Amino acid sequence: MLGCSEVELADFEQRHGLQLPASYRRFLRATGKRSEFLMGSDLLFHELAGLQSEAQRLLADEEEPPSLPKKALVFCGHQGYQFLFFELAGAADPEVLYFLQGRRDFQVVAASFSEWLASAVRDEYGGHGDGAQ
Repeated sequence: MLGCSEVELADFEQRHGLQLPASYRRFLRATGKRSEFLMGSDLLFHELAGLQSEAQRLLADEEEPPSLPKKALVFCGHQGYQFLFFELAGAADPEVLYFLQGRRDFQVVAASFSEWLASAVRDEYGGHGDGAQ
């Protein structure tokens, strides 16, 4: 794994006029540049800008799409038909929402990014989030 530097994260925030939630910043600091976590999904730092436009394209192809909130950050996409996002509303650990092609709404999948991450780690690696494998 290889994480992002504080300078890289601050530069991204400045260029895009946003502030990343603290929980997500910690994730990027640990794994933002290189990771084998969730292979096949797009969630690395260099993919963030593209994820936003891919999500908009996916929604535009829907017959009655929901509207992605203006302050949403899509942080994970998978195979061009689903994505995860949270709203940049100042929460240090925002809830995570999910969109699947063909659905007409967003689904809350975790009360916080940290909760989503713990669940994704359990799903990916097994165990109970307590170091058990």
